[in-house]
Amino acid sequence: MAKIPAITLTRTGWALSPLDLATRDLLLAEQTAVLEALGGHGISVPEVWHDYVVPLIPTAFYRVASDILVTLELVVEEAFN
Repeated sequence: MAKIPAITLTRTGWALSPLDLATRDLLLAEQTAVLEALGGHGISVPEVWHDYVVPLIPTAFYRVASDILVTLELVVEEAFN
């Protein structure tokens, strides 16, 4: 317990904050035992998300013959470029 100094209640369950990566890896390796001990349904590691704002993205491109709708694939391609 000394290697897990903070256990906090979250909206979706509990957050365990281990002191080091070795303790975190041990908890992740023994997921079944941890879930049984805490009565949990799943374990996840926090993820860092980044939001990007791309201004003035049209919803369609217009040409003489027809319209080209902007799809997720077009947005991903443009962001990659």
